Amino acid sequence: MKLLTVLLFILLLLGLYTITKIYYPYRYDIENFDDKFDDHETFDEIYDKEFVHLYEIIYRDYSDIKKDFDIVNQKALDPIKNKDQINILVAGCGVGKLCKKLKEKYKNIVGLDISENMLLKAQTINPNVKFIRGNLTKEKIFDKNSFSHIFIDERTLYYNDFQKITKIIENARDWIKEEGFLIIPIYDPVKLQLAARYYSTKYIDNKGNVHGFTYLNDFSHDCYYIKDEENANNNIFHYYDKIVFPDGNKRIKKTTFHIPPKEKIYDLIMSTGFGVFHKENIRVQIVGGYELVIFRKLSTVSTVDEIERQKKEI
Repeated sequence: MKLLTVLLFILLLLGLYTITKIYYPYRYDIENFDDKFDDHETFDEIYDKEFVHLYEIIYRDYSDIKKDFDIVNQKALDPIKNKDQINILVAGCGVGKLCKKLKEKYKNIVGLDISENMLLKAQTINPNVKFIRGNLTKEKIFDKNSFSHIFIDERTLYYNDFQKITKIIENARDWIKEEGFLIIPIYDPVKLQLAARYYSTKYIDNKGNVHGFTYLNDFSHDCYYIKDEENANNNIFHYYDKIVFPDGNKRIKKTTFHIPPKEKIYDLIMSTGFGVFHKENIRVQIVGGYELVIFRKLSTVSTVDEIERQKKEI
């Protein structure tokens, strides 16, 4: 009788496991990353698990990552003779695309993101990368001089208003070693309206918004920017991901970005103690593009004359 009970219990567990795998195929809720959130800290998770699963499929293309990687590797990584001195932080790592690319060549890679769901997905894709959950505006996440390179990935900087952007840049300066590198894609809000992301087809709606549209295996994806006209002077943009499933159900994800004039971002970074090391215009799959900029931490904060000289070179 006891044996029968045990067998029935095992069958029940197997049945529950099978149901879970069928109806929750992208379940990944085992936390293996370091969580550096304070006890009193709160964060409204803007990416639920379903959207993160879809997001990883939509933005799985590595062509843009390869372009950025090749530039940074040639200019600021490969010339370093002692590769053991390279210790890279990818800030705003998302599901870990850039981490994966860097890990192919360099061993000391840390991915940081504020989204728990993004990190849960990232660690399943890249189990050989160290991931940390933390807020870039909090200065005590890392010790001073912890990294030789910090990538602020994609549009991570622009999830924040200018006050928080300032704090992130100040923290980056503290976390980067002397003469280390800060790498940031800098966007131009004047060109952003033309910048629908990855797409198979481009079209313009009846309001003049440029869309990028792609059919994927199980759904279609439509993406576009709309400027917040009520806050036009603040350069606030709303980015929409519209996902339509074969049964007609849809999801629309709205993400808000604060994108000030690029000159204002350059002023901030250079006055915080960085000099422009290399700058390159990137126009891969993004109509309007961005400037991939490699900054180098200066031993002392630049003088006004030095900053003005570099501005003229930009």
